[in-house]
Amino acid sequence: MEAKPIFGIVKKKRKVSGGTRSDLGRQCRDTFASLTKTCRKQGISFWRYLEDRITRTNAILRLATGIRA
Repeated sequence: MEAKPIFGIVKKKRKVSGGTRSDLGRQCRDTFASLTKTCRKQGISFWRYLEDRITRTNAILRLATGIRA
């Protein structure tokens, strides 16, 4: 038997399938998807670019530089 909500306080948590649980999660997913697409268009490995930025070696030019050129 399913528990009924008491004055709307108790709510069954829904499973999220293929989506994010929060606006921040959606924003992160969208940012990384855009970054992946831009790297692909410029012929740069997404993972190498990410590693370059995290380690701050800056061996790969900023993506905006490649877009303007």
